Amino acid sequence: MNSSSFTANVTLGTRNVTIFCEPFTKLGKYSLGEDLTHFPLQLLMLQVGLVTTVTIFLQFFLQPFGQPSFVPQVLGGIAVGPSFLARDERYKRKFFSPRSEIVLDVCEAMGFTFFVFLLSVRLDLTILKKCGNLAVLIGFTSFIFPLIITLFAAHLLRRIVQLDEEVQKSLTIIATLVSTTSFHVVLHLLTDLNLLNSELGRLALSSSMISGFVSGIFLIITLALKDALETSATSMLLMQLTKVSMILISVFILRRIMLWMMRRTPDGKPLKESYTIAINIMVLVFSLWGEYTGQHYFVGPIILGLATPEGPPMGSSLSDKIGCFVSAVLMPCYTINLGRRVDTFLVSFQNFAVIEFLFVISSTVKFAAVMIPSVLYYNMPFLDGLALGFLLNCKGLVDIQIFERARQVKGVDTEVFSIIVFSALFQSAILTPLVKAVYDPSRRYVAYTRRTIQHCKRNTELRIIACIHEQENVPTLITILEASNPTRENPIGVYVLNLEGLVGTALPLLIQHNYESSSQPHKQTKTHHIFNAFRQYEFRNQGLVMVQCFTAIAPSTTMHEDVCSMALEKCASLVIIPFQTYDSPTIRTLNKMVLQKAPCSVCILFDRGQFGESRSTFTAQLTTNVCIIYLGGPDDHETLAFGARMAEHPSVRLTVLRLVAIRPHSGDLFEKRRDSNIINDFRISNRDNDNVEYREESVTEGADTARLLRSWGYNDYDLVMVGRRHDNDSPLLSGLSMWSEIEELGVVGDLLASSDSQCTASVLIVQQQASVVQEMLQSSKHTVRTP
Repeated sequence: MNSSSFTANVTLGTRNVTIFCEPFTKLGKYSLGEDLTHFPLQLLMLQVGLVTTVTIFLQFFLQPFGQPSFVPQVLGGIAVGPSFLARDERYKRKFFSPRSEIVLDVCEAMGFTFFVFLLSVRLDLTILKKCGNLAVLIGFTSFIFPLIITLFAAHLLRRIVQLDEEVQKSLTIIATLVSTTSFHVVLHLLTDLNLLNSELGRLALSSSMISGFVSGIFLIITLALKDALETSATSMLLMQLTKVSMILISVFILRRIMLWMMRRTPDGKPLKESYTIAINIMVLVFSLWGEYTGQHYFVGPIILGLATPEGPPMGSSLSDKIGCFVSAVLMPCYTINLGRRVDTFLVSFQNFAVIEFLFVISSTVKFAAVMIPSVLYYNMPFLDGLALGFLLNCKGLVDIQIFERARQVKGVDTEVFSIIVFSALFQSAILTPLVKAVYDPSRRYVAYTRRTIQHCKRNTELRIIACIHEQENVPTLITILEASNPTRENPIGVYVLNLEGLVGTALPLLIQHNYESSSQPHKQTKTHHIFNAFRQYEFRNQGLVMVQCFTAIAPSTTMHEDVCSMALEKCASLVIIPFQTYDSPTIRTLNKMVLQKAPCSVCILFDRGQFGESRSTFTAQLTTNVCIIYLGGPDDHETLAFGARMAEHPSVRLTVLRLVAIRPHSGDLFEKRRDSNIINDFRISNRDNDNVEYREESVTEGADTARLLRSWGYNDYDLVMVGRRHDNDSPLLSGLSMWSEIEELGVVGDLLASSDSQCTASVLIVQQQASVVQEMLQSSKHTVRTP
């Protein structure tokens, strides 16, 4: 028996067991020409490399069609299985040898265990407390009604259609499985679609959590009743006690241990390596515990993941240290095994049609269960309700694993399993692009009223959204707010929005901070220092300024949604957002999206750090020198309106520098007249104000403008304000746009912010509300490169 292997079927009690025996082979270095099946590690690397290559190719091909990552992953696994490549017997013997299948099974279980654990870590169960009535209603109806109708349809099919005995037995199980909604799947899909912190994403995740909770209870009760009929009462009781003890140990023991680990970790630092190893051991022990007590091996990791404290440093460290290995090495083993168990050549048309009919029935009823309450009773926009119905009908890897569990316990055979996998794949492949097609989160930001400083009425509150990335931005922002001249007749409402990236948690959060909850924090953090500075500013200006502090935790790709949503909900007239560094693509993308989507005017602050240093116009009564560069156009009108408000402050000296072309071009006469009228009105209203100075400079071409702006005596000013968009055909800027490096700063702002400029002052680049000037933007006169 030194060179051969054999299999034997034996009977142990009431169970049929297959025993596989083969000779022992030493693990060693593989040499070309040797039998690869004797080297499981090298064969595993080949398998993972092949399926990863196929998956990447499919993802590259399907990405333009809006397909989620789930589709190419499953197709990649199917491609290397018996449905395609493994039809060749030689390939099948080499690629799926008995020894390699054992290794794949182990890696698959490991990969999926940590996959569901990491997804569960990212979930925050407190969302169940915050769910609105609509989310609760959709969560219940999207499971109960599809379940009832699909079970009834399955019962009719069993009586009407002549089916194979195995398929008939499976219809009830299929009807139950296709009616469920996995919040892990919805979470993964929302991440792929960049909709996590959209209104639709929050509602979909809340509804799916409720639906998953309800379906989980239903399945637990159903399985308990089934176990009661098949096993003794003592065994069933022990199984349920095991689940309860698993939950209690996770919440009251292991969670407290993890909180202790977090307290022992300094701010901004990852978890110690020993802590990460300890948590990995907890995951493996819980997985083994669940499998040993008759549950699925991923039930324990899900419970442990939900009990794990979310957010950094726990969630972020686990995601950074485990996530890459799981997704790059272990999860491909899962897709390989999935493809190995799917065989399209076993599928008959009749069985496929029957099972697909159940999918269609379940999806239709679930879609109606989502649309009717959301659109008819809660007045959700029709397209939003449509997208929500599509989202909750999508399937994913967790659903496939549940199907696989049904196959393992003989609930479905290989043919039925192949059909439901393909049906789930087709459903997600069709519905996901439809979500992208019908839902545009920026649609709600389209404003039908003017929300600008220029059109803000007198004796009304000016509302400003002040965004913060770093603590260094705070002094300059506070000085700008102080210079904005809050009075009892014209107060200022400031909504401070601290922007933080989504790390280690799934749910984008918008946290409102109040004095009671954060006045005596357990551990002083950067956030507390930021908010305390703004509260001191409010205290110094009681009755003149109102400050509310928020923290937005969101993915960097969709962080602009929180900024725009707050501007819309608070009816703000202005958003101030800092420009961090030239080499920060994340911040630059955020700025571009805010400029494009915001329902009000936007200011980009290029902070050189000197404007806010040791300066407080109210406390020390220091003079703040502000310069406005005026070329004309809607953005300059907004800049001048902001400057006019500052000029009313006794400690602000304002200089308006107007650039005039010596040879003006033949442009829009109405716009030229409007520019002149606005600047004349400003001069008339400030003719008796000694703190306002007006100057004009004549230039011939863009090169003269560049020389003037670079040599202007900016050392005398603390802040320079400019409009972002201008007439590119004007001689004032001729030839300058092609040298502009940072689009979001505009041509003039880019000149002032460049390292070649002698300007040492901070620069505030102003863009008037985009929807107000949309007609101008559509003309060539005011077109700029869209960020």
